[in-house]
Amino acid sequence: MKKTKVFVAGLLVTGLLFGCQSADAVGDKEGEVTGAGSEVIDKQREKIDHLTEANDELKSQVKALEMELDFTKEEVGIYSGIARKMVNDANVKELSQLAEMLWEYKLLVNDQPIPKNGKVKVDEENVSLSIVQQQPSVSILPNGMLSEGKISGEYFDHIVDMNAEPDNTYGSDGTLVTGMHYDFTHVEKEFPLKITITEELKERLGMTTTSIVVSIPE
Repeated sequence: MKKTKVFVAGLLVTGLLFGCQSADAVGDKEGEVTGAGSEVIDKQREKIDHLTEANDELKSQVKALEMELDFTKEEVGIYSGIARKMVNDANVKELSQLAEMLWEYKLLVNDQPIPKNGKVKVDEENVSLSIVQQQPSVSILPNGMLSEGKISGEYFDHIVDMNAEPDNTYGSDGTLVTGMHYDFTHVEKEFPLKITITEELKERLGMTTTSIVVSIPE
């Protein structure tokens, strides 16, 4: 009987000790979870604060851009009014000159403008020749006057001669910019590419010659 009581008492003591250990373990786990949760919450708060600051900065930038846009619109309106007055006061000859100035022409070799003397040196045998016509996005000239500023005929017809046949010819057509492009894939050092343009295109380009020579240095 005494042995039984001792055995039962031992079980109770063991149970109490185990219960205390389990409670301590649970407490430790709860502390770890709570600590981890607090760390996540702090990081999320930092992110929110950072995003809030970034949002405020973006709002400030947007406001500045809006103010700048309003100022630009006012400035454009002022200059447009001045330009219209000048156009109204101009004679036919002056309007024709202005119309010509509003059309831009480019002659390019490998996407680079050709020098005024017409002499171009390239580093490879593949050569691309482009003639480009660009009209203004806005015109203050009277109706029909802008078109009078174009170069005569088709702009690409102002390339009147080439001493070699291009391997590929194609056009590009945008709303304001159009171009004609000529690809030569085998320009030789001994035989430079020679191109002749009209006197009218020469004047539009501000060049000093109508003869263009594209060569590969020795």
